[in-house]
Amino acid sequence: MLIIKHKTMENPFVKYSSLIKKKRMIKKSNIQIIIPTYKPKKDTFACLESIYKQKEIKVDVLIIDNGGEVYKQLLEKFSQLNYVVLNKNTGSAGGFRIGGEIGIYYEYRYVAFSDDEVIFMNLTSLRDMKKVLDSSDKIGAVGPIHINEKVLNISKPIKVSGVVSICLFTKTSVIKKTGLNNLHLFWLGDDVEITSKIANHYDQYIIPTAKYFHPTYNAVRFGNIYTYFALRGLLYLALFAPQLRLNQRTHAFYYFLLKLGSSVMMSFIYFDITYIYTIILAIIGSFHLQWDFRKYILNNKYYLAPLNKKPKKSSLYLSSTSVLRKNKYYYCFLSYKNKHYLELRRSK
Repeated sequence: MLIIKHKTMENPFVKYSSLIKKKRMIKKSNIQIIIPTYKPKKDTFACLESIYKQKEIKVDVLIIDNGGEVYKQLLEKFSQLNYVVLNKNTGSAGGFRIGGEIGIYYEYRYVAFSDDEVIFMNLTSLRDMKKVLDSSDKIGAVGPIHINEKVLNISKPIKVSGVVSICLFTKTSVIKKTGLNNLHLFWLGDDVEITSKIANHYDQYIIPTAKYFHPTYNAVRFGNIYTYFALRGLLYLALFAPQLRLNQRTHAFYYFLLKLGSSVMMSFIYFDITYIYTIILAIIGSFHLQWDFRKYILNNKYYLAPLNKKPKKSSLYLSSTSVLRKNKYYYCFLSYKNKHYLELRRSK
């Protein structure tokens, strides 16, 4: 991984010229919000609306379009967007890495890394986060708190070991010192790495007055693609990631074992050898991040299909740690306060 060590750096548009298809950069603020996208989502429009409605703060939003041509649809409603269109999918890690280097190159004072499904629920969320970030040189990153988190009568910032990975507000001076995302992690693990590196030099806080919503679950988490990148990223962090301390590596290895155990359990529940095959690919992949094994990943025997209405039979709440049971219905929150129901089905 390349670590930024100097005050100046080469032009990222030149550095990533083989990846960049189109671009537009117009600097109007000293705050850049970086949002990687791939496929069009309704939540991406809601995300941008919540950003541009923020009060007492001005920001530039940079869309990193990972080859899905999403930027065209977004520009129809948000003409002020900056964008970089890539000719291949670099994942969230690539999007944040390239966007972060662009932020440094254009001399933004602040950068924020956000998932394209994050929706700010307060009109002063960004203002409140910036205020805390500016309150001390010891603070390296801040983040909002999920609307469903139970924080009773607390308005003061809460010190944490790492800011919520899907929305991180920091300074370019911080990422110059600590380094940016590992481009080759692609998806999952890169967020933990960057917050862990920041934690080695700075304090981090979540801000209770800055509330956000993000879907609590995505059905892809039970697919082999998710299993592959989760295991690959966690094992890489535990064994090879530079700058991580022993306690951070131990934490990553603990979650690697949890995910490994659930994957093995699923293989026995469904008599599905593809889980074991995916585990092997992930372990090999953690040693060689630049090797792309996605084309070798096999589909699961079972998948979750969304339902248009509530099933007559009872359903179970679906979380990231759930283990699926056959012939069961599930529900999760894909939008604020609204349940979405899914059915476990066997692939044809």
